[in-house]
Amino acid sequence: MDSILALRSPTSRRPKKRYLDLRENVYNLVMSFSSQLAFQKAVVIMSPADSLERILKEIGNTEYISDVTLVSRSGMHIAGEVPKKAHRETYVAMSAILLGSAETATSELEDRLKYVLVELENTRILIQDSGSSAILVTRLEDGGKVEDILEATKKSINEIRGSL
Repeated sequence: MDSILALRSPTSRRPKKRYLDLRENVYNLVMSFSSQLAFQKAVVIMSPADSLERILKEIGNTEYISDVTLVSRSGMHIAGEVPKKAHRETYVAMSAILLGSAETATSELEDRLKYVLVELENTRILIQDSGSSAILVTRLEDGGKVEDILEATKKSINEIRGSL
């Protein structure tokens, strides 16, 4: 307190320039720190979504996979792309219903469902459990082996589980 008082002019109530510079420096320091903190919080908030998109892009780069979508178990789109001609809301909702129905139908068999595979004329849709809140839906081009795709997506599914 004495140092601040010493900076004041005895004849005037206005602080000397040195005091104003010190006050301005403290203000700039506080503002810099708070904006860095706000930036860090924004990065933390955005990073799970960015992380999920990165994971889905890696899966999409796998041979024979054409579309990768992450869907909530309630049928909402989380991340990724749906097939070009598909209506997004319908595609993701029906994917969640397919997996949920298969789990319900097989629940009394005392065995765990690995995946649901929908065979189409030219492609296949592979639906996998990706944790308690999400499922992974991949569209496979003709020629892709399901076992190879399951192996290729195993690590990514564990990353997805860790992100949600």
